[in-house]
Amino acid sequence: MHFCTKCGKELEDGVSVCPNCGNVCEAETVQPAAAAVKKSGGGLATAIKVFMVLGCLSVAWSIIPLIWAIPMTVVTFRKLNNGEPIGVGFKICSLLFVSLIGGILMLCHND
Repeated sequence: MHFCTKCGKELEDGVSVCPNCGNVCEAETVQPAAAAVKKSGGGLATAIKVFMVLGCLSVAWSIIPLIWAIPMTVVTFRKLNNGEPIGVGFKICSLLFVSLIGGILMLCHND
């Protein structure tokens, strides 16, 4: 059994297009279940994303903090979705300026 490299949905053998997202999954791009879960980040990555968005919403009343909160949240989403490592400095800045809980979860997250 294989999983889509884009959305992680389980694919039947011989399927070349994911029925969920439409991604073309050729034989060399289809990955096993463990790799699909590792790339998506699991529950901790989802919790980080939720708390980063909540952090942006909590400073939305003030325009100045929003100038750095939104870009930091966008970068966090991109790095978590692509499986890229997040630097310790970025994690600490997220903790201080966007979301205390989201930053702590990022520090606990293994890249």
